[in-house]
Amino acid sequence: MSGQARFVLVVVAVLLVMAAVWTWLPPSDESQAAIEEALVAYESLDTVVWPPDLYDDPTLTPQQQEALVATREDAWRDVAEGDALTRALQQDPRLVRRAAAERRRSPHAGFATGAGGDVAVFDFRRRTFGGEILVRAVVVGWVEKGSWSMRAGELVDVHRDEAAGGPVLTYTLRQHGDVWRVVGADAPDGPPYFYDAETGEYGTGP
Repeated sequence: MSGQARFVLVVVAVLLVMAAVWTWLPPSDESQAAIEEALVAYESLDTVVWPPDLYDDPTLTPQQQEALVATREDAWRDVAEGDALTRALQQDPRLVRRAAAERRRSPHAGFATGAGGDVAVFDFRRRTFGGEILVRAVVVGWVEKGSWSMRAGELVDVHRDEAAGGPVLTYTLRQHGDVWRVVGADAPDGPPYFYDAETGEYGTGP
């Protein structure tokens, strides 16, 4: 083998080693914070937040429902893409219709006025050569609720319902500049499936 061929082989071997090391290189603190923010935003959109200008209205007309769906679709596109976005856009009209039906049946019951959460578990898994990153994480969510008082003309009984824990999911995310979007959110192949935020323990269900 010529010296030039050996040099090429050495360069290729070095590049392969560097690529292998890169796939296991965890994100920086700044990137992790951005990823966690994306995960919380993605999971929070499972809650239909009632439009503030309609707090006093227990019904949503078909046109108002369409407007709410359109607003949420824009929000989904900010935090998801690929299969995750496709699934979200398919289920979102159903979420809005269900929330509207529940409010119509019980006009004085509490309804969601906000949603959020915290990443209780963040476990970096690996990077892919396609520019994606895989993390196993748990988002423990909360929903702010309130009721509209016709007598007082304002929102009353505002409180926050916090989840006891959250499912363990493997998230795939893709980076676009400083923005991360969820591409997939899948249950792991085996247990644990659920994280108890109070005890810090894992289990197979809440």
